[in-house]
Amino acid sequence: MSVRFHISSLALLLVAVAPALYAQKLVVPAHPGVSPAEGPGFAAPQVGGDEDWDPRFGHPSLRYTAYAMAVAPNGDLYVGGTFREIGGIPANNVARWDGQRWHALGAGIENGGGYVYALAFGPDGALYVAGYFAQAGTARANSVARWDGAAWSAVGAGLSNGQYKATVYALAWGGDGKLYAGGDFTSSGQTAIKKLARLNGATWEDLGAGLGRQNYDGTFAPDGPGEIRALAARGTDVFVGGRFDAVAEGRANSLARFDTQTGTFHTVGGGVGTAGTWESAGQVLTLAAEPGRLCVGGRFDRVGLLAATNAPANNVACWDGTAWQTLGDGIQNTYGAQVNGVGFAAGNLVVTGSFGTAGGQQARHVARWDGAVWHEVGGGLGGDGNALTPDGQGGFFVTGGFDKVGDNFGGLRVAHWTGQQWKALGQGLS
Repeated sequence: MSVRFHISSLALLLVAVAPALYAQKLVVPAHPGVSPAEGPGFAAPQVGGDEDWDPRFGHPSLRYTAYAMAVAPNGDLYVGGTFREIGGIPANNVARWDGQRWHALGAGIENGGGYVYALAFGPDGALYVAGYFAQAGTARANSVARWDGAAWSAVGAGLSNGQYKATVYALAWGGDGKLYAGGDFTSSGQTAIKKLARLNGATWEDLGAGLGRQNYDGTFAPDGPGEIRALAARGTDVFVGGRFDAVAEGRANSLARFDTQTGTFHTVGGGVGTAGTWESAGQVLTLAAEPGRLCVGGRFDRVGLLAATNAPANNVACWDGTAWQTLGDGIQNTYGAQVNGVGFAAGNLVVTGSFGTAGGQQARHVARWDGAVWHEVGGGLGGDGNALTPDGQGGFFVTGGFDKVGDNFGGLRVAHWTGQQWKALGQGLS
């Protein structure tokens, strides 16, 4: 579906409504779950004249968004996406929040055409960044880069589509101490590598051949179509999610487990799917693993596809190693609804994405599963959530396309739920 904006019609509309808006500015009451900002500038106007901006049109500085988050060992939050400024300072697509203010990471990631989709801290203490870009700081870096706290560097030959940029959607450090990367790419330098790669020293190795398709006669064909959107490591396993058909063991339906000790792929409970006149694989967009539980989010309405564990599950479910937990009625099962981020906070599962209900109850873009029922978190978000990450203290950070948290205009595409209330992180993204 396409949308066309007719400038002349829009101008007439603005002329008609502007006097009323300026005469009586909308006053938005604060939600009980919203507190003042953690840093200065919570929802403050940034440009002269913004004090007369009507909040029904959203915040005037919201032009960009973030897609990835990671918390450093010292508790600092790192955010990546597509933006040019954060908290009033220039920062190209990646930045750090120290609890009081935002900081740029050198010259950042490719200003103009660059995107950051994944962040992960390595055992060396450095931040590894992935997405769609060809430059980090002054270094040539093909879709994967390393920030050591002072300078940017490439990670091997990176990942690309031949001579063109490629997209890396996910990063995870395995229990073997190696970095895994998933996305939509075909090479690293002169080496053919598809969908899934592992960094061995300074060289990327191909694992994508293990993700393929199942032929009509039941045989496995490597290097099948698809892409990887999510990775999660636990012990000696790396869980892989996205959209793909099979592994050598059988039909995987967009979800698989890679054993880092044996180098083999395995199915996970029959994967996820969509039901209809015939069943097909769904799409996994996010994964979170803890001892005894792997939780999966994305776009699907069934789990255990083509297996004895086949059961309805709307866009989120958890696998305990033996059976699927379908979490009540799950997340809103309507066209366009999906879960983009999952994580664990204070013993509960928390999710964010594009949805308005969870378990049949109102839950605007963020929800909590307490083991029995779903709850909206702090009045919800004013737009889609793209990613979340636990803060290590019972709360979580969330980012996405929202301009408010609860009923308060603020948050500016990145916010912190402390477990009791929302807090904005300075002035947010612009």
